[in-house]
Amino acid sequence: LRKTNRELLKTKLESELKNNDAKFWSELFNKAGVPAGEVYWGTPARPLKDIKVQQAYVKRLPKIVEEVKRLREEIEKLKEGR
Repeated sequence: LRKTNRELLKTKLESELKNNDAKFWSELFNKAGVPAGEVYWGTPARPLKDIKVQQAYVKRLPKIVEEVKRLREEIEKLKEGR
C-alpha cells in the first residue's frame, strides 16, 4: 500500500514538513521515541556535514601540494634572477 501511494505520501509529507523547522521536528520525533537530529560520524564524533566538507578539502590536497611546490620553485628562480 505504501508503494502504491508513494507519490501522494511524499507530497503530503513534504507539505507538512515545510510548516516547521528542523529543530521542531527533531524535538517532536525524539519525544515520540524516534531518533532524529543531526547525524554524527567518526571518532571523535563530529557532525557529518562537517566531515563531508573536510573530505572535499582532503581530496584536493594533492593538487594543492603540487601547486605549492611549483610556486616555491618559481619564487626560487625569481630570487636567483635578482
